[in-house]
Amino acid sequence: MAKRNVTRFELTGGYQIKVWFKNGRSGEVDIGELTGFEGDYYAPLRDPAYFRQVTIDEDFGAIRWPNDADIDPLALYAKATGTPLTVRV
Repeated sequence: MAKRNVTRFELTGGYQIKVWFKNGRSGEVDIGELTGFEGDYYAPLRDPAYFRQVTIDEDFGAIRWPNDADIDPLALYAKATGTPLTVRV
């Protein structure tokens, strides 16, 4: 799973982020579309200044914000690369 960890990102305008993953793949994601900005954690991301405070959580391989809102690297990878997200039970 670590191959899908985020290694870097670039804000590309609005709520768009281009992300690069450990396995070399990359893609662009609309975070507003992905999160819906709903709930206590994601609502602050509507503020463009707050949104730009995004960083990489080195331990988890996710992008995150100061309030600990984050996006799971597997979900981000699926959206950015068009790869189906599979669940193992």
